[in-house]
Amino acid sequence: MSRHDTKHSKKMRGMLNLPPAALLPQRLNALWGDPAWPQGDDAALQGELDALSKGVSSVNLIATLLKAYQVAPAQAQTRLDHLMPAWLRSRGHLPALREAVARNSLAGAERERAAAWLQAVGETPAIQPQTQEPDAFFDAFFHGNRSQVVIIIFWYRDMQRTQVQGMSFLLDYNPPWDGALKDITHFPRETPFMALQKYVEFWERDGMPMTRIGPVEAKRLVLQALTCNQGSNIRLPLDLIANRASFIRYVLPLPDGPETPPFSESDFDTLAQTGQRPEEISYFEQTVARRARTEDGQEILIMGGGLEDDW
Repeated sequence: MSRHDTKHSKKMRGMLNLPPAALLPQRLNALWGDPAWPQGDDAALQGELDALSKGVSSVNLIATLLKAYQVAPAQAQTRLDHLMPAWLRSRGHLPALREAVARNSLAGAERERAAAWLQAVGETPAIQPQTQEPDAFFDAFFHGNRSQVVIIIFWYRDMQRTQVQGMSFLLDYNPPWDGALKDITHFPRETPFMALQKYVEFWERDGMPMTRIGPVEAKRLVLQALTCNQGSNIRLPLDLIANRASFIRYVLPLPDGPETPPFSESDFDTLAQTGQRPEEISYFEQTVARRARTEDGQEILIMGGGLEDDW
């Protein structure tokens, strides 16, 4: 997202009450990152988990716990392996954990940890053996309204899975974009913990909670936007063209779902050379006038340039 599109977002700070699920990742990271945390007794640590998980569905809770575990310090991981299986069973979260394993859609390390927690309570995980190394996908997030949407996708960059990179995609639903990809930001290498701190919690601190989504949904949203670029005759953003290799290697291979539109490397290269440049449209919006669509579907022209805060 361009700096111009984000500069007004700070006025939203504190205006929204973030749901517990949106706050959970950063709270878990802070809790488990405290060197003193593993020294607490079982009852105290379980009470802290109870407080943090209040109001969070079992499905969201399991997904977030497994992600946060992967970036927790080694001492915290050891303590969690002792604490978590009994806590999940006593709080009624085992069915969601069981389902997460059975779906066979978890990343390798998360899948192994979920299976280990089930085995710790005497269950034999119903999983199918994987015949290949898990893919590079790490995590993905979504935030949006009727005017704009942001999608963030992260992927691992090393075999040890200690470094991730990512990309954010800005979609605009006002004319002339009509759902097309407007801008992207390519993130440098970071540890998983720092990447989430810098590029996800940034939005949450501005009062705009991100929703965690899976790789299928993330790919569907991005490719649907690119089909809107094709339909609206809008070229790919220059920053995406410059980062073609990352997109082709890490985003395009994400798994398809029943609603994922077809999009190939050839489509990318065609769309990188044809259509109106999105930077030209954005410049016109910022300096002359922009078009917007009201809630009842009518199109209006806002003169004078500048972008009001669509968020």
